[in-house]
Amino acid sequence: MPEVLTQDQMDQLLKDIQPLNATNNAGDSESTIENKTDGALNEEDIMELLDGQTINDVLTKEEIDLMRKAMRENNIDDSPAAQSTTSMDSNNDVGLTTNEKEALKCLQSLVNLTVEVEARQSAEAIGIKLEDIDKIIAEYTEALKHSPDDDSVRDTLAVVYYIRGLDFTSKNDHDRAIADYSEAIKFESENILALQSRGEAYLASGDFDKAIADFEEIIQIMPNDNEVKNWLAIAYMKRGDAHYERKDYVRAISDYEKVLEFNPDDDNARELLVMTRKRLADKSKK
Repeated sequence: MPEVLTQDQMDQLLKDIQPLNATNNAGDSESTIENKTDGALNEEDIMELLDGQTINDVLTKEEIDLMRKAMRENNIDDSPAAQSTTSMDSNNDVGLTTNEKEALKCLQSLVNLTVEVEARQSAEAIGIKLEDIDKIIAEYTEALKHSPDDDSVRDTLAVVYYIRGLDFTSKNDHDRAIADYSEAIKFESENILALQSRGEAYLASGDFDKAIADFEEIIQIMPNDNEVKNWLAIAYMKRGDAHYERKDYVRAISDYEKVLEFNPDDDNARELLVMTRKRLADKSKK
């Protein structure tokens, strides 16, 4: 099976658009996307990289998580909240080139494909087609009216609402995704997958408080979940940045400290904490 995106290739993609090599493990032959002079890899390029395989065949979970983390940290998202986010400090803003932003948008397309595949596979696992999800929800909603205490109906609704939420997420329709994840949680209060997906959708929409609330609820249930701790660190970082821009240094400091609580190796958060404390001290002298 070809290794389509290695760690080195992804790092290079984030630096600039360059040919991406698809290297076959069974031999030394390579197939190369031509140099791109007009910006990002387009959808046809993505499909060429996939070479007829699903996204899960060619990307590891770690690679997908890296892409999602890179996009969240660099505000690459189609939602208005992400597009309107600005740099918190000109001295701290390393900036992204146009090509880097386009590269991250290309990665967003890959992540969306991943989520769509997950939605389809989840639907198939319970014996339905993703295209029929609206009809299934309507049928089971009607059934619940006649049998409100039927746990099997409630469990099915929790699953299908979660699946449809994934489908909305793959289309960057965060509001409708959040609504469906909330329905899934209504039917199954400790639905970890729905809680995490809703937290990520809140984060993409710029609602950091609600994102943090969802991630912290998961930590209460699963205190050793490192992936959720990583999302919490990102959420606290972005909320800290928002506080900083409003010159609310006290709250920004609190959030940066929380970032380090969940990710002690985050040097960026450590530097921001030092800088923000200095800003607060300077403000206090005035």
